[in-house]
Amino acid sequence: MDPVITLTDRCRFYAQEFPDRPAPRVTLSGDREWLEAQWHMGNDYRNASRLYGAYPGDYLERVMVLFPDAARVLHVCSGSLPLTHAGRLPGLPGWHCGVDLRRDKERQPSVLGDAQRLPFAAGVFDLVLVDPPYSPEDAKHYKVKMLDRCKVMNELARISVPGTHVVWLDLRLPMYRKVEWRRYGHGLIVRSTNHSFRGVTFFEREGEPEPAPRQPARRAK
Repeated sequence: MDPVITLTDRCRFYAQEFPDRPAPRVTLSGDREWLEAQWHMGNDYRNASRLYGAYPGDYLERVMVLFPDAARVLHVCSGSLPLTHAGRLPGLPGWHCGVDLRRDKERQPSVLGDAQRLPFAAGVFDLVLVDPPYSPEDAKHYKVKMLDRCKVMNELARISVPGTHVVWLDLRLPMYRKVEWRRYGHGLIVRSTNHSFRGVTFFEREGEPEPAPRQPARRAK
């Protein structure tokens, strides 16, 4: 059985990778552990993407270092994610898949699809990163419809299994069912002047992992 990675472990991974930056920390919320992060990113002009609302700076690197156990990653509303045909992202571990409603010069998702009706079965992904349009004005800019956050969370519950993590980047906390999701942390992203603050929420799919199928006993010869 694989060892359990705790929230303290995830904070330690971050501190080892970024020793010059404040690491997320674990606090107690009632009788449960809670992950807190505050990331000051500034305005990173090295970001190759010029797509409106693209992932800020090294956001992906910061998230992925928290989840070294994620071998298969889904990006919902993936925008201009620079995915290779082999599903790789430069400098990041794991296999990645991007889903978006549009494909054009700037947006090249792996799969064209609606976040409210994802074309995947349960158990394909270990980690899901979501960065939806934050407002009707944003959706109009992207030339897509505004997503129903609650419907997206319901759909993510359908394709997830116990232990699947979701990292949701937004200006709002999405509605979700507590019987399906455990919310275990949040973060604040602070950029340069005249940029909106963004919030990051961490979820884990509730439930007990299914046991591995038992092998039939062999008869002695």
